[in-house]
Amino acid sequence: MRQERVDYGFDNGLVMTRRQLDADNPYLSHDTKIEIQQTELYAIPKGGNDEKRDAEVAEAMTNPVSIRVGGIAVEAALVGNKQAEVVRGVAYGWGGNLRHPVAIYEGQTLAANAPDELFVIINPPGSGRSDMLPAAVRKEVRHGNFAGYGEQIAQTIDVVAEGRDIQLYGHSFGGRTMTAAVPYFDSHINSLTINDPVSGESYGKTRITRLMRLVTGFGITENSRLKKYIQAEFDPYESELQKNPMKSALRDTAQGTRGGWREQFLTDPIGLAEPGFADDLAEALPCIREKLRVVSPSESAMNRHEAVSDIMAYALAHAKGVPPIVEQLIVHNHSHSFLTIPQALVAVYDENFGVQKHS
Repeated sequence: MRQERVDYGFDNGLVMTRRQLDADNPYLSHDTKIEIQQTELYAIPKGGNDEKRDAEVAEAMTNPVSIRVGGIAVEAALVGNKQAEVVRGVAYGWGGNLRHPVAIYEGQTLAANAPDELFVIINPPGSGRSDMLPAAVRKEVRHGNFAGYGEQIAQTIDVVAEGRDIQLYGHSFGGRTMTAAVPYFDSHINSLTINDPVSGESYGKTRITRLMRLVTGFGITENSRLKKYIQAEFDPYESELQKNPMKSALRDTAQGTRGGWREQFLTDPIGLAEPGFADDLAEALPCIREKLRVVSPSESAMNRHEAVSDIMAYALAHAKGVPPIVEQLIVHNHSHSFLTIPQALVAVYDENFGVQKHS
């Protein structure tokens, strides 16, 4: 039975176990403790206040470019320095939409933390005004095969990267699809950071059991926890943006963006409840040059962090070629919803995280 309690107000900051898997024996790990104090989280973004930069990010995310690949159009917001040497591809979670006020605030926080970098934040197929996937690909997704979905994401980011190296980031459903995308990039993938990716292997023995637990975990348990994070007001501005979901819904409807959830609502929960993540991870590992990081909140209702550890060990044992560094960040006293807090998202997206000052 779990002993930890969710720290909605970040009173203890972020306390984590950094678990690096041994490449020669993936079922062995080397664990170290990492702590980020609440005062450090308050100090993010490191780039300080910049109204011009914030306005540019808001404009890019409210009016994203439309990139046509494989017969469909996918929206992408290009945020930051377009001449950056490395491109950072970002995918939000299930139901994410670039135009949502909280999504915009996350984009502004990411840009403020790394003002010299270029972020490509995508609205995956079926979200916002991105086109639906082709029928054949939707059918594959419903059976847990995200290869076609991932290929669309890879081609979209590749158009922007133009051969530059890429670092990939994805939260929840975005982490699941980013993992499937890795083998399909033409550019080099330096690193992949995924936050509590939804995985069918964490659920029961039958598909319907997995699906029902997914719906319960996401729709009921994590939704109630998200409300408690909002009520705790670690970031009052972010909480204010989230407090009136009806107002946000009306705003989205007025802008014609509400219907964009149909792909994710009708197709993806079934696919996410199916096994397949471990094999996608094994396929992705040889294509990553430096590091894979999986962020696992200890109190997540979506995944047990022990199950994620087992999946990572399986993937490392079955990966072909030379794998990168493989590590898991177990975030204690927090749930799946903590990464909707922009400061927490930025902290774990830091490429030097746990290497220098926090080690």
